[in-house]
Amino acid sequence: MEIEFSGQPDKDIYFKAIRWIYKPSKKSTMIRVAVFVIFAALYIALVVLAFQEDAISPYESEKLLRHLITFLLLGYILFQPAINAYRKATSLWKDPSSRRHRTGRVSPLGVVIDPLKDWMKWETFIRVESKTDYIVLFTASRTFVLLQRSFFRDEQEWKLTQNMVAQKVQVVVD
Repeated sequence: MEIEFSGQPDKDIYFKAIRWIYKPSKKSTMIRVAVFVIFAALYIALVVLAFQEDAISPYESEKLLRHLITFLLLGYILFQPAINAYRKATSLWKDPSSRRHRTGRVSPLGVVIDPLKDWMKWETFIRVESKTDYIVLFTASRTFVLLQRSFFRDEQEWKLTQNMVAQKVQVVVD
C-alpha cells in the first residue's frame, strides 16, 4: 500500500527539524552545562572576593576581565549547538530547492521523494523524530526526509504513515 504526499514545507517545522538533527546527546549537554556551572560559580566567587577588598587593583580588574572573557567563551560553547543549528537551517532555507513543492510516496519499501528519485529504504534511516505535525527521518549519510501532516490528504493517511514509520524504522543512534 502506497501513500502519496504533496506539499510545501513550512519554515517553522523545517527549522525544528534542523534543530533536532543538530541537537547534541544528553551526555554532551550535561557535560557542557556542568562545565559552565562550575566556571560560573568560580567566576562569581572570584568577583565576590575581589569586591570584598577596599580597592580593586588594576591587576585584579584585568584578571576579572580575562575571566569574564573566558566565561563568555564558555557560554558560547554551551549554546554552540543551538547557534549552529539556526545558522544551518537559515542557510538551507535560503536555497530554493529546500522550499520547493515536495511530492512523493511512502510504502512498506520506504520513502521516495519526487518520482525521478530512488526509494530510500527503511533500513537506511537511523534516527526518527515523530511529532504531531511532522516526522523527520535521518540517515547515516546525513540526509533527512521531512514529512509534514499538511503533505497528506487526510488524517487517516497521516496516521497510516506514522504507524508505518513506527514499525519500519529501527532507531540505531539516539
